[in-house]
Amino acid sequence: MYKLSHSGKLVLMYMAWRHLICGFDYVTVKDMVSDLEIPERTVRKILAQLRDAGLLEMRTSGRRIKYRLLFQNFSLDASEVEPGVYLLDIPAEVRIPGDLTFRAFSILRSARLLIYTASHADKQGLV
Repeated sequence: MYKLSHSGKLVLMYMAWRHLICGFDYVTVKDMVSDLEIPERTVRKILAQLRDAGLLEMRTSGRRIKYRLLFQNFSLDASEVEPGVYLLDIPAEVRIPGDLTFRAFSILRSARLLIYTASHADKQGLV
């Protein structure tokens, strides 16, 4: 896959998180600068790299430009999520969204029912 800096990976994961988990179709530079606390110039440079790689779509809305990842252009090693029941056991030390895979994002996004529980590693079983 395309080589990105650490900031580039952060922007990519942020955009995936906003789309797949939060349900937003587009994000703005202002969103990314505010939420990620990285300079606007860095965000714009990363967006240009993603656009040049064919991984990003831009749309204008008035004077603002909105951005969306083109997931169909990513070469992912996971197949599409089939309907079914999935258990995602995410340890407490996992940093979200950075440590989640695209497959985990896809499962969470396509779930019709999502049950969250506190860690159950020390319990005998789930009742």
